[in-house]
Amino acid sequence: MKLATNLFKLLLVVLVVINSLASYFLFQQVQGLKKPTPQPNSIVQIPVSEDVDLSSYATKDYVNQTVADIPEASKTETAAVVKEPVVSQSAQTTIIPISATYSTQSLDWVDVPNSDFYLDLVGDYGESAAAVWEAFIYEQHGNGKVFARLRDVTHSIAVVGSDLETNSASSKLEVSAGTLGIWRGKNLYRVQLKSEKGFPVYFNSGRLKITY
Repeated sequence: MKLATNLFKLLLVVLVVINSLASYFLFQQVQGLKKPTPQPNSIVQIPVSEDVDLSSYATKDYVNQTVADIPEASKTETAAVVKEPVVSQSAQTTIIPISATYSTQSLDWVDVPNSDFYLDLVGDYGESAAAVWEAFIYEQHGNGKVFARLRDVTHSIAVVGSDLETNSASSKLEVSAGTLGIWRGKNLYRVQLKSEKGFPVYFNSGRLKITY
């Protein structure tokens, strides 16, 4: 009787173990069905919308149109520099004659009669005008010098640069050393003459030469 009881208990234990194993195996099968079996080398396809906006991509037509829309002012242009020829104008010359004649032995400056003339250098001939003067003067024996100059009667001064001198015994044309210092405005001018040693000296006409 005791042996039968033990066998019965052993059978119950075996049944419990078998039942547990069956339950575990069934559980594993159910879990396996829940997980998808991966397919080898499967390709995942991503649906692409047919309404894709391609406006942000630069196409050939887009580039050509953009270039065509660039304003002309923004394009770099190389302009040829054309220099206008400078027309060279020849200087003009005006002569103012001084036709007086005179002789003196004075050691001091004396006025030459009938040698007066008026001149407005800048007003009549422009800012670029310049004047020199010439005179025929001589000393009778050639033993001393004769001096001649222009005097600005309006301002009571000698004209700067107008002094002439020679020791020639014959009438000789003497030219002023440089440009005369003519003051602005219409002024009265006169020739003056003197002798170095008191011998007779002569003024035989002269002229003012104006270049502008």
